[in-house]
Amino acid sequence: MADLTEIEALKHLAEAAAAVPNKIDGFEPFMAIPNGQHIESLDAYRENPARIRRSTTFRDVASLAAYLDRFADDHSLAFSDPDAATIKCVLDYHEGGEPAAIRPRWGEHVAAFRAIKSPQYEAWAAKHGQWIGQKAAGEFLEERAVDLAEPDPATLMDMVMQFDALRKVNFKQSQKLQNGTVQFIYTTEDEVRGAVAIPERVTLLVPVFEGMEPDRIPVRLKYRIDEARLTFSFEIHDKQQVERTAFERCEHALGAAHPIPQMRVA
Repeated sequence: MADLTEIEALKHLAEAAAAVPNKIDGFEPFMAIPNGQHIESLDAYRENPARIRRSTTFRDVASLAAYLDRFADDHSLAFSDPDAATIKCVLDYHEGGEPAAIRPRWGEHVAAFRAIKSPQYEAWAAKHGQWIGQKAAGEFLEERAVDLAEPDPATLMDMVMQFDALRKVNFKQSQKLQNGTVQFIYTTEDEVRGAVAIPERVTLLVPVFEGMEPDRIPVRLKYRIDEARLTFSFEIHDKQQVERTAFERCEHALGAAHPIPQMRVA
């Protein structure tokens, strides 16, 4: 057989694409092209594609739920991965039930949610476990005082200002007080003795993930005195569990907004 010319091939493609009623149920229309011996899908030449092929990732649960309201059906399924903080919804998932009723589907229409840490929480998480100097710690607390539920920001700012004024002093010792603060004893260059206090713990009121309600998150202010110099570390209490619990709230929020079944995956 002589090779098809380009015009003849296009003509055959157009004729085959128009013959949608003759296609086999469950299959896209296609055509075998003799020149090169390959199969050519005709889906791109149809008025509407045979099925939806799309993967979209949302950064908030409300947007994902709105998408599911529009496209999900009775067989759609969500797969939740707490370790990756993601929820993957396969809208054209296999039709299950009795063995005789099982009908595989393509699983090519996917909508996902990826939990993104809020800027407020990320600022504290970035400092978690790091030791920084007195000046850097004071500047950080001054910048992030708005994130606090306890103590109130004004009280913390007063303490920070007292620390900020102490530049050329030697810290001698620390003492925990009954009011939940830690008092630091210092001496100046003139051997004048003084004391200043900071809270041992603070409580944040910030959302862990964007688009979610704020959480109360305890943070411990650790300290050490080395060669008369004071350094600090901010430690989020049980950080891994804080983030896992926050993600579970995302799962619950999706369940409340849309009835798609959710399954946990490893």
